[in-house]
Amino acid sequence: NSKWKFISKEKEMLLNNVVTIEEDGHQRLWMGRMSEGIAFYDPQMDTAQTWMLNIKTPFNFGMLSSVIDREGRLWLGCSNGLYVLQDPSSFQMFKDDLPSLLEKINTGEAGTSQVDFVTTYEQFLVFGNSLGYGFLDLKSYKQSPDAPRIFFFPTNKFGLSSEQNAVLQDANGYLWIGQDKGAIRIDPKIHFLDSLPVSINITSIIARGVKNDTTVVSLIDQNDI
Repeated sequence: NSKWKFISKEKEMLLNNVVTIEEDGHQRLWMGRMSEGIAFYDPQMDTAQTWMLNIKTPFNFGMLSSVIDREGRLWLGCSNGLYVLQDPSSFQMFKDDLPSLLEKINTGEAGTSQVDFVTTYEQFLVFGNSLGYGFLDLKSYKQSPDAPRIFFFPTNKFGLSSEQNAVLQDANGYLWIGQDKGAIRIDPKIHFLDSLPVSINITSIIARGVKNDTTVVSLIDQNDI
């Protein structure tokens, strides 16, 4: 008759504690702990499956933050970077191999340190780590999953590292991020996303000599430079 239900080792949920939980489209729970791994609980089956990290295998990381976006993808902030599970709602317990389905995201200058928080804001996935915070364009990810557009802002001169799951979108639409030296407030409406690398395409070079005679060099590809 207890109002409380504990999902622990007798249900095969082997994590000693849980620091992040997300619910997929079929009301199953995805849970994680950075130092141990990832667990998956199905309320209808009333059982769980746990993947414990093993430093001697490719699955050598745990999850400490998570969010499911509008497309139903599960984003995992892990001890070695950012991962995504494309369709958690279709995952079959004890049949599918979770580690092989997880895709690691190339976050560029954000590096591969632990991702302390992830959340969504409009078309962006917002994440934070020990170096700063970033906005991953989800529309860009859908078009080019191997090279999504990411705007990253280092915070080494203020705030320092992000804190675990300390992120909030308030009633006025501001984003609040907890950091080592306090909290920062971001107004996404005026936050200029200007951290993209500049790409320049050169099709020809014009060289002028001392007597103003001109030579035009046409480039077939960038290897001609």
